[in-house]
Amino acid sequence: MKLLSIIALLFTFSAHAQSRATLETEAKKLSMQMKILVDRNVDRLDERELDKLVRTFERAKDILMGRDTGPGPGPFPPVPTPRYTCDRAAVGVYQSTFIKIKDFAYSGNGVNLSSSGAVNYAHDWVTKYTCEDADAFISTFIRLKNFAYAGSGLNLSSSAAVNYATSGVDTVCNDYAYEQEFRGLYDFAYSGRGLNMSSSAATSYARERVEPNMFRCRQFAL
Repeated sequence: MKLLSIIALLFTFSAHAQSRATLETEAKKLSMQMKILVDRNVDRLDERELDKLVRTFERAKDILMGRDTGPGPGPFPPVPTPRYTCDRAAVGVYQSTFIKIKDFAYSGNGVNLSSSGAVNYAHDWVTKYTCEDADAFISTFIRLKNFAYAGSGLNLSSSAAVNYATSGVDTVCNDYAYEQEFRGLYDFAYSGRGLNMSSSAATSYARERVEPNMFRCRQFAL
């Protein structure tokens, strides 16, 4: 029995030595393959993939330097999907969005620009926003412009209303009922039973109360 135990131990040692040699060879081979693959493909990875790759390499470096302190890095926390400007989107999406924004810029209900001005507007827009923002941007702009132009709102001229919407579209809070808030404050300020102000003073009063809450969002920020 003792001889059999010694023979089994020798076989185990031999298998372990062979397994270790195989693992060392495999580790060296994989490291060379990784160098080639990184040089060839790293610029094609998105931010989430790069984050996972870097942390995997950091884990491997810790192992090689004798700093292995656990079974592994565990599940990777979610990384936000990167948002790219529209000019970097797939050609079909980019082109259809460009046309949509150009039509909006040319429309009297939109920015009301000339044909060439609308083209320039669309060129600028696709370098600042994502294609996915187009519909929300247009609806936000039109709502803001209508509020600025309406007699029940700021009662601005058409061009002034466009300027108001242009300056506020990036920061206006869509979930804030600013039209109703403004009107309620204006009516109170203008009413003889309220503050009994002039129309212009009542408008200024309502704007001072509403706009700080109205323009505090960053819905299209990249």
